Amino acid sequence: MKIKLLFGLGSIVAFSLYFLSRPTQIRPYPYYFQENPPIEFEKTPPLAIVGDRLAEKFQEFIPLMQEEISINLKHPIQIVTFGKKTFALHRTLNQIKRMKTLPKVILYLGGSEEFFENKYQMSEVASVRRNFLRYKDTTYQSILYIAPSFSKFLYEKIGPVVLGPSVTKINENILFDGVHSEVEYLHYEMALDELIKYVKSRNSLFVAITTPLNLSAPPGAACSFVESQEITAQLNQVRDLINKNDFKGAYGLINNLKEISAANAKYYYLKGIIERKLALFKPARESLIKSVAFDCSKYRGDPVFNQILKKVAGQHQVFLFDFEKLIYADWGENVLFFDEIYPQNFYFQRSARALAKVIKKLLKL
Repeated sequence: MKIKLLFGLGSIVAFSLYFLSRPTQIRPYPYYFQENPPIEFEKTPPLAIVGDRLAEKFQEFIPLMQEEISINLKHPIQIVTFGKKTFALHRTLNQIKRMKTLPKVILYLGGSEEFFENKYQMSEVASVRRNFLRYKDTTYQSILYIAPSFSKFLYEKIGPVVLGPSVTKINENILFDGVHSEVEYLHYEMALDELIKYVKSRNSLFVAITTPLNLSAPPGAACSFVESQEITAQLNQVRDLINKNDFKGAYGLINNLKEISAANAKYYYLKGIIERKLALFKPARESLIKSVAFDCSKYRGDPVFNQILKKVAGQHQVFLFDFEKLIYADWGENVLFFDEIYPQNFYFQRSARALAKVIKKLLKL
């Protein structure tokens, strides 16, 4: 009897220690940052631009924005940029949290490098997904905000990735199909929600900017579960017809492949190219958007991130500037992009002027 009692008590202690050893975290991020020094301003700038390589590129057009905003002001408004190549949203959030004082207005332009850095152990992707889905459940969220220690029992245990000051590129051979893409979408929504809440809690204004997507750039890779020798052979036949400028023939053939090519980025890319050549601009754009969404190489932005950005910005009633919409107003007329990632400078200039008007209203200048 004593042995059974001791065994029972030992099991309870071991069980308790197992769960108590887990971290307390409301949001189940599968990583944590090494301690970084705080960001201090000698004088806090009224305006900051944060994000990834797109925000870094925007730095070239800050003088134009300053000029537009500073009309009728005694001194030019100060604008700083923290945009940095390879800085996905999780690093932007960390960056903002390290600022001792926040600029009055923060503009976020990113979403084009969310798959660049490994944020979790690939072998634990299923557990990470389940943790994210549990956090998304509003009932669990309510409990977590009341009793954060409940997270020790709610979330599955994982081995967190430790993130240092420099970014380590993920394995280039990895294809983000199925669950891996879903995990990144769930993470993006969770981190964006936290970022906007944090900025607003510090009495700053947040401006969300959609990610411009080059729909004319070919996909890097189709997902493995939609690739087959049969599909590849038939898509090659479509390409042959395109190369012969037989777009009507190519259109007929590619429409016959719809049933076997669902979720295939290469199929939707070729379909979009053909539709555009046939002046079917609306369906062409829809096909090319699907091609970007189903591109499992994830070397650029993703329309799903833009959908999430619009949704979360709407939920928190922050201003949304639709950079992508501004560019695609010229769809079918101009060359919109400089390369696979960056829009033509003309569109950065137009966005800088448009954003200047927004900033003047927000700051009541």
